[in-house]
Amino acid sequence: MLEKPAFRDEKYAKTFQDASVVQVYHRRPPYSDDVFDKLDELIDPELDALLDVGTGLGDIARPMAERVSRVDAVDFSERMIARARTLPGGDQPAITWIVSSVETAPVTGPYGLITAGTCLHWFDLNVVMPFFARLLSPAGYLALADRIWMTAIDDGPIIREYSTTRTM
Repeated sequence: MLEKPAFRDEKYAKTFQDASVVQVYHRRPPYSDDVFDKLDELIDPELDALLDVGTGLGDIARPMAERVSRVDAVDFSERMIARARTLPGGDQPAITWIVSSVETAPVTGPYGLITAGTCLHWFDLNVVMPFFARLLSPAGYLALADRIWMTAIDDGPIIREYSTTRTM
């Protein structure tokens, strides 16, 4: 049984439902073009349906909707989903935006690819990993994508001083 650390519990996850966080979330570094090329390689060629979990602003869902027939994009933050719909590509008919926790998302597979972009650590892995296994096609993959975070400063003191997370 895998246990999440206290600083990854629902209390801290709810930060992503805050309007001020949603307002600046687009300032996160983008995914590189290489990420999308790799996702193209990984998707089951017989089933080009994608489940993007923890979609946030749809930084994976929106570009991938141009490459696949269907994207189900899940996030528990209604504000994130509402903002994602307004961004370029957010109105594509291939995308179904779903406000739900991943663990209880009303989705049905199979999917040729499931993506999680810098968010898997927020989920109950004891629930989502078997869930993903049931949803994936036999030739499908779970792809974990990360952003490039390059900084020239030591942000440790800043995080310790201003983070709302006190249980790290």
